[in-house]
Amino acid sequence: MVSAEHRAIAEEALTSRAQGNTDRYEIILSHKDGHTFPVLIGAGPRFDKKTGEFIGTMGVITDITERKLMEDALQEKTNFLQNIIDTASDLVSVTDIEGNFKFVDPSHSILGYDPDSLVGRNVMEFVHLYNLTDFNTLFYRFF
Repeated sequence: MVSAEHRAIAEEALTSRAQGNTDRYEIILSHKDGHTFPVLIGAGPRFDKKTGEFIGTMGVITDITERKLMEDALQEKTNFLQNIIDTASDLVSVTDIEGNFKFVDPSHSILGYDPDSLVGRNVMEFVHLYNLTDFNTLFYRFF
């Protein structure tokens, strides 16, 4: 059974299918024992070959409970790590092998830079000329 809160979504999809459209969407179904679970529905219309009249739907319903649990766990971990980065007083950044910033945390603003403006720029642009040779050696030894 389609849960009450998702019934309108299912009805809209059925109306769309009657017009010849295929669809793919997620809703919550209710089991006969009362528990609910998320599903992914992919469906298309079926028409009578002689009359062209819409006669029903052919589709696949996939239980995505495990996927949703993994997505929730990943989001929780992401929020946890983002909280650490947002509250750290250390400068945290990630570069690619060429030294281009891929991620720069908000702490970089203490240097007078907008962290978002650093993404894509090369770390070597910010190393003092006096330290450039040593830094370059260490950087490429790391990678």
